[in-house]
Amino acid sequence: MTTYYLRIEAVNLANFVYDTQDLSTIRGGSLLLRDAVARRIQQRFENLKEVSVGASAGLFRFDIEDAPSNGHGKKAIELRQEVSRWLTEDPSLCHATFVVDVSKAPRSFVLARERLIAQNRFRQMQQPSLIVPTMESSARIACELDSQRPGVIQDRVGEADVWYSQSTYVRRKFGRDQKRDFYEQEAGVDWGHYKEGDRPVVWDFEELTGDASKGNLHHKMALIYLDGNGFGQIQNEICTTEASQKEFDRVIREYRRGLLLSLINGIKHQPDWMTPADRYRIETLLWGGDEIIWVVPAWKGWDILSFFFEHTKEWNFNQRPLTHAAGLVFAGKSSPIYRVKALAEKLAGLAKEKSRDANFLAYQVLESFDYVDEDISRLLTTRFPMIQKPELATDWALSPGQMADLTTEVSVLRQDELFSKSKLHQLARGTSTQIEEIEKEFPSSGIVGGAIVSLKSKLGKLRWQHVAELWDYLPVKEGR
Repeated sequence: MTTYYLRIEAVNLANFVYDTQDLSTIRGGSLLLRDAVARRIQQRFENLKEVSVGASAGLFRFDIEDAPSNGHGKKAIELRQEVSRWLTEDPSLCHATFVVDVSKAPRSFVLARERLIAQNRFRQMQQPSLIVPTMESSARIACELDSQRPGVIQDRVGEADVWYSQSTYVRRKFGRDQKRDFYEQEAGVDWGHYKEGDRPVVWDFEELTGDASKGNLHHKMALIYLDGNGFGQIQNEICTTEASQKEFDRVIREYRRGLLLSLINGIKHQPDWMTPADRYRIETLLWGGDEIIWVVPAWKGWDILSFFFEHTKEWNFNQRPLTHAAGLVFAGKSSPIYRVKALAEKLAGLAKEKSRDANFLAYQVLESFDYVDEDISRLLTTRFPMIQKPELATDWALSPGQMADLTTEVSVLRQDELFSKSKLHQLARGTSTQIEEIEKEFPSSGIVGGAIVSLKSKLGKLRWQHVAELWDYLPVKEGR
């Protein structure tokens, strides 16, 4: 018997997950890929044994009696082709692009893993990034969700007829089915009084963000992108055998399960999380590997990120801390989701530059998308002159401790009638001399003066820029 490894990865996600503004379609695309690599492939090919599975990639082992042919056994090559054929013919998965490669197991497990990743990347470069739909004589209009594929399936939504492409139709259907099932299957969430078939979470961005009582946060969302710091490096250094790789995956899976269960249990029956129709305002758009994407109302973005850092602060594998970089974007409900996600990823990258050994956050509050595609460091130096050059842009990143400090001190500032928004804008835009003069108006012995001293000590020269940006988005905290 000869041992082989097979690696499968879904690629070009922009054309299968983030090509619409419809939450069910986005969720469906993401979770379809996860379902394919985490469950369905082993149901279809029983000789494949899971080694490591993420949100859209999986590594599997199989043993086969095979005669070598050009470095690989003929049967191993045939299995790769069979898996690839299944992916291109399956009605739900044929609209996504996958890469599949096999490698004979060398003495070094790490070598096999890295070789397969390289082979996948090379194969990706040889494939089109979009699966071209088949010719359909019935098509009369572009898909009304993605605007790029022909609309060939008509469905009734409310009082309107909507035309879907095959791709958006299957994703949307799966996404709607997973509205509650994901949380139940992944973390064993018990929704309580909700009956079978009820949907305890919102349908769309309109429902997720709509609450006129929130003032200017009405119809604004917070997209949170979380990425593990150096998880790949940790695996390269520690997971040098198949057994240790499996153990790493098991530990991460258990951590994530506990995280999701605690999150849902923590928001249950909390008014700020509920719609008038008794549904929860939360969406999980990416789950697996070392990445998570959540979308929540703007007034809950800071809370959920603070919860995440608090819950995960003791995570480790073999005594190696498992930390994360976070990108947080506050934006309007109609903002292009793919561009919001792309910006959140850039912000997480900035947080990683600050430190790859500790939890950090970088955020942006967006009123328009005129500048989203700019280099994030140059964007920050343009918006905030206190950041004097791009290489100092990492000063914008905040630690969980600084997040807590901001919440506490801004709550104090809000309670003082003399500390007006006009005063805040003067502080955020003033020179160092002007800032110093305004701060002197509040004696350090007073409550507000004490908050100002604390902000200066813990957040440095960018303190007033953070306060001004986050004034409406930070949760209200009673007392100090």
